[in-house]
Amino acid sequence: AALTFSNASPMLVINNAGRFVKSAGTQTSPIAADLNNSGTIEVNAGTLQFQGSWSQSAGSTTVGAGTVLGGTLLNIGGGILAGTGTIQAAVVNGGGTSPGGVPGILSLGSGQTYQQVASGTLWIELGGYNPGIQYDQLVVGGSASLAGTLKLHLINGFVPHPGDQFQILTCASETGRFSQINPPGVSGAVWVAHSNGTNVSVVLANPGNIAT
Repeated sequence: AALTFSNASPMLVINNAGRFVKSAGTQTSPIAADLNNSGTIEVNAGTLQFQGSWSQSAGSTTVGAGTVLGGTLLNIGGGILAGTGTIQAAVVNGGGTSPGGVPGILSLGSGQTYQQVASGTLWIELGGYNPGIQYDQLVVGGSASLAGTLKLHLINGFVPHPGDQFQILTCASETGRFSQINPPGVSGAVWVAHSNGTNVSVVLANPGNIAT
């Protein structure tokens, strides 16, 4: 199904403060309107393709496994972008991005960029050592520009040990870094983010003291 408006110039606007769901069908449902979301958007089947501008000030957008959310630019000013599907759009995160279910991988398609600004947070759940199965991962098909906060959360009783490493983000190229890490407390150890230009890993490290 498609949602279009005859002779709409300028393009009409959908202000969603309720629940907007693509629930069936394997093909693409185009939405010919600008969209402002402060409620809930769910992509549970096929592809939901927004043809106008797209912004979120609150609420949530969830892209289910095997589904696609398309557009030109997803501007997350507030609320959460989550799921285990694919986003065929550039993403600017000034709210929250939470890959996975419990847990999983959220992907941005080939060439699509991810920019996290100072107000943005990337939420990662850690429950083991296998990416996408036991811990969350964000896979970016294009470049990633990082700032803001990385928030880690331990799940399923998992207890990491010093030296453990988790590749939480992969990309074609990467600039910037998280300004802070909000970690789960592990006695006698600290969390450190390492970047090598195409991925970011968090490592649980032993702290050290350097004399004057």
